Amino acid sequence: MRSHQVGQSVQQNGTAEASVTLPAVWRRLSRGQRLWRLIKSIYYASSPSWQVLKSGALFFFGFFCWAAGNLLHAYLPNARWPFLLIVYGALLFWWGPLTHLVFVPRLIPWLRRQHRQRVLHWLGGHFTLTMLTVFFIVVVLLSLRPPSFMVLDVRGRLNRSGQGVEESVAAVPELRCTRSNSQISCTLTPLPTTVARIEVSSGTRRLLVLEVPQATFTFSERDLVEVLGTREFRVSLYDAQGRSLREFVRTTAFL
Repeated sequence: MRSHQVGQSVQQNGTAEASVTLPAVWRRLSRGQRLWRLIKSIYYASSPSWQVLKSGALFFFGFFCWAAGNLLHAYLPNARWPFLLIVYGALLFWWGPLTHLVFVPRLIPWLRRQHRQRVLHWLGGHFTLTMLTVFFIVVVLLSLRPPSFMVLDVRGRLNRSGQGVEESVAAVPELRCTRSNSQISCTLTPLPTTVARIEVSSGTRRLLVLEVPQATFTFSERDLVEVLGTREFRVSLYDAQGRSLREFVRTTAFL
């Protein structure tokens, strides 16, 4: 008798658990359905305000993807995946407005009204899926060999516009200094041809002037001027026209 009651209670509990979990699953499905219907309602919304909003959002998002892809391609010239972003953005910033200004509000309703033309009527019911498939296929195919008008030569423009910067960078080597027996020895590596004069100074005192630049030079630590409890010196690089290329500041505390 007791075992029969236990079995009956187990059956009742199992039924209760099933009745608890089953509506939860259905609620999740209903939320998903509501979300999908919300997305579709936004996609097919054809009021003028929605048309402008969706077209503008896709235009700027496409422009952002295109610009970001070109920048990534400039910094990662050997990578192929930035081409996907470039082509996707370049197509989206005109495909998006065309879709939500022409296709969705005008072309799709017209195709769905063509009941006598079965092909056109079918296309009207599957136009969105068809065009999205075509769009992504075109993106993948064009990314294999992007047209020249989609890819900006950002790296070349930076190189051409920054030739002076590159020359100055090439003209400014790294300065490494060591201290030994009250003597400071500094080395500029590499020493480019754009450096015509090297000056070493401390405070207002000029310690060394090299009219014929040398990669390594030495001066006395005793000649340095003490500034705020530390001795520091400056190494200035000049070109043939006397223009300053770079100035290094070092303190003896860090040598």
